[in-house]
This record gives sequence, C-alpha cells and structure tokens, in this order.
Amino acid sequence: MFKRIIVVPLILGLLTACQQASTPTATPVPPTQQAATASRPTLPPSWTPGPPPAVTQVPSATDNPVPTRQLVSVTPLPPTWTLDTRPTDIPPIILHTTASYTPLPSITPAVSPTPTEFPVPPTYEPGATYSVACTALKADPKKTDRIVPSGQDVHVVFTPVEGAQGYHLWLRYNEQADYLFDKETNETTIVIPARYFGLKGLYGWELIPLKSNTRMCPSLVGRVTIQ
Repeated sequence: MFKRIIVVPLILGLLTACQQASTPTATPVPPTQQAATASRPTLPPSWTPGPPPAVTQVPSATDNPVPTRQLVSVTPLPPTWTLDTRPTDIPPIILHTTASYTPLPSITPAVSPTPTEFPVPPTYEPGATYSVACTALKADPKKTDRIVPSGQDVHVVFTPVEGAQGYHLWLRYNEQADYLFDKETNETTIVIPARYFGLKGLYGWELIPLKSNTRMCPSLVGRVTIQ
C-alpha cells in the first residue's frame, strides 16, 4: 500500500515534465518585421505569372548623327550697284569668205501652164447664132471613158468641127462650182490625169470649140464615174 502511494506521485511528475517539454514557446517578432508582413498583399489562388513586358529600345543621338551645316560667307553688293549694259556703238561683225556663189539654173516646166483665158466656161447664150458646122461636134462613144477605176486616166474623144481653131475642156466634181482641171488643145483627144480624180463618184466635163479666141459652138458635155 505504501508503495502505490509513492509510485503515483512519481508518474504524475513525469507527465507534467513531458507536457512542459512538448509545448512550443513563442518567439517574439520585431515590430518592423510585423509591419512589413502585414502590408504585403496576398496573391489570389488562381494567379499565374504572365510574360515579361516588351522593352523598346530608343535609338540614341549617336546612332543617327545630325549633319552639321556649314555657313558660307557672301560678300554683299554695294548699295550703288547697277546692271552693266552692253554698249550700242559696237560695229557689226562681217565675215569675209573666199567661196564663190553660183546661181542655180532656171528650171523650165515640162508642161506649159494651163491657159487662163477661160478659168470657167463662158456663159452660154441660148439666142446666139452658131455655124452649121457645130452640128458635127459629138463625143466618140467607143473611145470616151464613162466608167473608170480609181487611179487611171480619163480620155475624152470627140469629132472635129470645121473652122474651129482649138478646143477647151473643163472638169469638176459632182456638179460643184469649182473646176478641178481645164485644158486647151488643137487635138480631138484630151487625157485627164488620174491625180485630178481624188474622190470616187461622178465627175462632169464640158468642152467648147474656139474661133478667134471666142466660143464657136454650144458646149459638149459628158460625165464619167470613178469607181
């Protein structure tokens, strides 16, 4: 009985000592460290670190140096300066050469110019009296051209008139007032060059016999078509 009394207090003492040894003691934190810990923000549980910010490099002044300008000194003109004028008393310059000048020979046209006595046919007078020989004036239907391809000459052939000293023919285009061609001849065949038929279509010609440089008979007229 006495032994149990002694053992119980011993066991209680051991338990008390073990509890004191296992209880942690709080270490005091300095005031500055407590303030820094309290002011630090806490991160949310879903926060993840993002990419680092992009850094743009700004070129410095030494990368693209600015060229320096050089000032050139200019001498100012005096206030009394005026524009110099060329004198007017300088004699003209005459060049003397030894080359001789030979005038060109005169050129005689191969074809005599068209007579201008009758630029247009003389006016026909219905009441005038003509020679009986004028009834023989007719165009040769077999030799006178009526339809001609473009680029070819036109032939007008007619019978002679007794007593006529010449014949005059005029040509115009499609009853126009201006005449394109006229010719005076002693022959009974007249050739109209193709260059006078610049346009295709109908052309008209008129011919009169002449005596003493005047009309001898009524006009002989005809037409030709250029195709």
